[in-house]
Amino acid sequence: EQLASAEAALAVTKHSLDAEMRKAESLEALNRSHAEEVAGLTSEVAVLKEAEIPLKDEVQGLRSRAAALVTDLAAARAHASGHADAVVRLEGTLAARTTELTAAQQQARGADARVEGLQ
Repeated sequence: EQLASAEAALAVTKHSLDAEMRKAESLEALNRSHAEEVAGLTSEVAVLKEAEIPLKDEVQGLRSRAAALVTDLAAARAHASGHADAVVRLEGTLAARTTELTAAQQQARGADARVEGLQ
C-alpha cells in the first residue's frame, strides 16, 4: 500500500514536473522572441541615430541660411529706405524747379505783354 501511494505521489510529481517543463519551454520561447524583437529595435535605433546626424547638420545649415536671409533682408530694407529718401529729395527738388519754371513762365508772359504793349 505504501508502494502504491508512493507511485501515485511520484506520478503526480512527474505530472507537475512535466507541466513546469512545458511552462519553462514556453517562457524560453517567449524570451527568445523578445530577444529577437529587442535586437530588431536596437538595429532600428542605430539606423535612426545614423540619420539623426545628417538631419541635425541640415537643420543647422537651414538656420544659418535663414539668418543670412534675415541679414540680407535688413540690408535690402536699408538700401530701399535710402532710395526712398533720395526719391523724396528728388521730388522736393522737382517741386521747387516746377515752381521756379511756373514763375519764369509768368514773368515771360508779363514781358511778352509789355513788349506787345510797346509796339
